[in-house]
Amino acid sequence: MKWAMLLLAMGTLPAFALEATIIEVPNDPYGKHELVHKSGKTTHRVIVTKRTGLSGELYTKRRYNCEKRTVQMIGTGHTLEILENQRDRWPENTVMSRSVAEDIGMLACSEV
Repeated sequence: MKWAMLLLAMGTLPAFALEATIIEVPNDPYGKHELVHKSGKTTHRVIVTKRTGLSGELYTKRRYNCEKRTVQMIGTGHTLEILENQRDRWPENTVMSRSVAEDIGMLACSEV
């Protein structure tokens, strides 16, 4: 009986792991945004998202300072491997109202 329960649990784990966290982005009506990774404290919150749209998939990595309400783009790429190899230096900017950065920042700065 224990083995049957273990096999059942193992079979259902991948289904839960495949569920993506969808990010509501009203300022980008043609794209579907998903959370890939989120880490760090509110002063240095790093978030990786995947946008799927007419031009395909694009991964983006941003660093938010939730206390100062700023964002810094770390990189973008059509794959996670390309994204992780980015070495561009983007400036830190204030999060603008009614922007994609604000929509994603709401999730980035939440405790979820």
